[in-house]
Amino acid sequence: MDFQALAFTINEWCTARRFSRGMFYNLQKAGKGPRVHKVGDRTLISIEADREWLKQREAEAEAEIAAKAPKNAAKASAIAAAKASKARGAS
Repeated sequence: MDFQALAFTINEWCTARRFSRGMFYNLQKAGKGPRVHKVGDRTLISIEADREWLKQREAEAEAEIAAKAPKNAAKASAIAAAKASKARGAS
């Protein structure tokens, strides 16, 4: 029978996400780490918890980009106006 992993150990999760264990614990401390559960003395991260974590991080990143969009658009507009003014002055 071919079994697919149903949960990660902390080390496995960190390896899969290319994080150090220190980064994992920093995320947990900040309330931004994946949901964990205990089985005996082992701390595990379910595949579902990993997917939820990834969706939450993606949503946060999209919200951050959207919040910066008006600032970036205004800055780009100001730069374009400055270039146009400089070009008219050089003519």
